[in-house]
Amino acid sequence: MLKMSDQPPARYVGTPTRLQFNGPPDEDQVRFLMNQQERFRRQMAVAGKINTIRRMIMNENYVSLAMFIPIMQASAFVPHDHELIFAKGAFRFLAGDDVEAAHLILPQLENSLRHMLALNGIETNRINPDGTQEEAMLSRLLEEHREPLLTMIPAAMLQEVDLLFNFRGGASVRNELAHGKMGDGDFWSPVVIYATWLVLRMACVPSFRVWPDVASAMFSQGCH
Repeated sequence: MLKMSDQPPARYVGTPTRLQFNGPPDEDQVRFLMNQQERFRRQMAVAGKINTIRRMIMNENYVSLAMFIPIMQASAFVPHDHELIFAKGAFRFLAGDDVEAAHLILPQLENSLRHMLALNGIETNRINPDGTQEEAMLSRLLEEHREPLLTMIPAAMLQEVDLLFNFRGGASVRNELAHGKMGDGDFWSPVVIYATWLVLRMACVPSFRVWPDVASAMFSQGCH
């Protein structure tokens, strides 16, 4: 008779349609279930909050691209010479142009994480035996540099980054976009809207800590 302890470990390949828990706990299975639960929360957040708020902002206020430049310039998440990319992405996102917003914002995530680590004196590049230099990709950033990232980014937010952009059993938003797999309608899906909003949130939150200076810079540029 096959005992519970003798059963083969549960297997996980890609995105399972049925999970089996007949062996030792499988981290990927747990992450898959977490991602499924988060999927419903993201849908509600997009429908009930994100879309509603951005419509209200655009309908009730004058919003220009120039307003976002000081916000991005003050953010530790935004590397130098990337301020306009983030600003234009934020502007297009509020305007409901999710195709352009996603193309501008989503590819910036990995480089911005490297930038934040570099600001804190953490080297993420690796020297290969042949002398070539290799930049850390997102998966390695989240694995090897997780502890320092947790001192800069809330754990819940970093987990969302992992589930949305890195986990193979998740939405894999970054890879889907980078490899041209997204169709026209995908850019208005809750997962892409939420992912774009998440990266923009990571870009804007650091600037709120110095908001008086940001507001002053916006005013000096005629953004009032």
